[in-house]
Amino acid sequence: NVKKATLAIDKNERAAKGMAIGKVHDILNELVNTLDFKVGGDIAKDLERLYNFMIEQLIQANAENSKEKLASVQKLLENLLDGWRVAVDQVNKGIAK
Repeated sequence: NVKKATLAIDKNERAAKGMAIGKVHDILNELVNTLDFKVGGDIAKDLERLYNFMIEQLIQANAENSKEKLASVQKLLENLLDGWRVAVDQVNKGIAK
């Protein structure tokens, strides 16, 4: 959806941009809402700050038609995805505790 928003900016499709950004915003809000601070401790707090930062970037990207801010969010999400993939792989291999 971040990529869709970027393409919508290129095509000057405001409604499509807003819908795509809205979907990313909703996903990030859901991630914030599912954080367990009792179990996650500092990691959960750090993730909350990161998710909220990305939400702020999305809001600014929408208001400013900023592909740069969208690219920043996309990079952060890709890094998180890579980290989750490594974590899942480690759990599947019995490495993580």
